Order: sequence, then C-alpha cells, then structure tokens
Amino acid sequence: LSARTTLSVDVDFANREYADLGDEQDELRARIEFSHRLGRRLALSWGVRYEDRDADVTESYDELIGRVQLSYTVLGAAGG
Repeated sequence: LSARTTLSVDVDFANREYADLGDEQDELRARIEFSHRLGRRLALSWGVRYEDRDADVTESYDELIGRVQLSYTVLGAAGG
C-alpha cells in the first residue's frame, strides 16, 4: 500500500481423508493483516483470522480471531 503500510492476505484450503477412522475433513483458513510503521522502531499491526473445519466423524468448528500488536525494536536494525 505504501512504504510504511503493508497488507497481507492468505487463504488455504485442505481436504484430508483418514481411511482408518472413516473420516474426511475440509479445512478453510483465511487471514488478513495490516502493518503500519509508526516510526523507525515502532510498528502497529492488526488483523483477523478465520478457520473452518467440516468433518464427517471428528469435531467440526469455525472460529474468528482478531489480533492487535504493537512492537518496538530495541536491538538490531530499525525500519526505515
């Protein structure tokens, strides 16, 4: 988006078959995250992750998780 602001998006889908358990699972995972550098050493990130599993035998679930992170670089190269 800019030199100081980035956007990351990930989407994964998996289908797993467990013949010995008689189970088949479909899993969907999606994530979106924004990061913004507030200064040379300070950064703010926020995002949302969604997971959904649909299974024949084992437990199915879906969840939505939000995250906010403030980070400060003490040692090492500072961002620019």
